[in-house]
Amino acid sequence: IWYNTHKIQKKMIRNIANAKYNAHTDPLFSKQEILKIEDLRTVSTVRIIRKAHLNQTPNKIQKLFKKVSDTNRPQRYPNNIKIRASEGKTMKELPEKWNNLPEEYKEEQSYNRLIQNI
Repeated sequence: IWYNTHKIQKKMIRNIANAKYNAHTDPLFSKQEILKIEDLRTVSTVRIIRKAHLNQTPNKIQKLFKKVSDTNRPQRYPNNIKIRASEGKTMKELPEKWNNLPEEYKEEQSYNRLIQNI
């Protein structure tokens, strides 16, 4: 589904910008200030996990996205999340996406600055 959505979004941005059918879309997205589908997924992931770390979500969600750094030992990446393979594809995908982000994105307090960085 995501692959087809990605292709449709590219076609739509070319139509909006009145560009050729094979024009590169990255400059078009930037010029129109529109996030790509993948970037929207990243922002949504970061937002929900960040809220879970700030205790702004229900307890069950907070438990799903528990930090690795909840131990007494110093960690190289203290904001990373434990990946639970037994929880299904989505529960593996979201922590992987979070863990692959730079540390400054994970610590960003402002939602708008986060979107600008992504």
